[in-house]
Amino acid sequence: DNDSVGRRLDELEKYQQQLSLQEKILREKIQGYENENNELDANINELCENLSELELAIKKAQEELADLQQAVNEIGLLNDKYRTEVQHTQKATQAETLRNNALAKDLKAAEYTQKVRTGQVEEAGREVEALRNEREELGRINSKLSEDL
Repeated sequence: DNDSVGRRLDELEKYQQQLSLQEKILREKIQGYENENNELDANINELCENLSELELAIKKAQEELADLQQAVNEIGLLNDKYRTEVQHTQKATQAETLRNNALAKDLKAAEYTQKVRTGQVEEAGREVEALRNEREELGRINSKLSEDL
């Protein structure tokens, strides 16, 4: 009977070692997720700053575009001698429109990236929570094993 108790004790010790190893692995995973989450947070913050800058640039460009359009209307009322100036202003307006389109494209890309990152952060959070629950369960199992020993 002492042999069976000894074998059972050996089995429990091996199982406890396995659980300890699993707990260590899970802790490392959690740390990795937390590090990744921090990186994602930094990226999101940077994207938010970029979005703010882009929004400001778009607003400024829209104001400039409105000013240019007003200038085009005023120039259109003038005589033929101002026709060259009108053409120049129209070219500037086209350049601003292209710039606005490029900024709008960048803004959409940044918004998409932010959306993706937010999803990644949420997924990582769920994984961390699942790992925490698993760690707690392993802790309970360890406690029971310790009590059994």
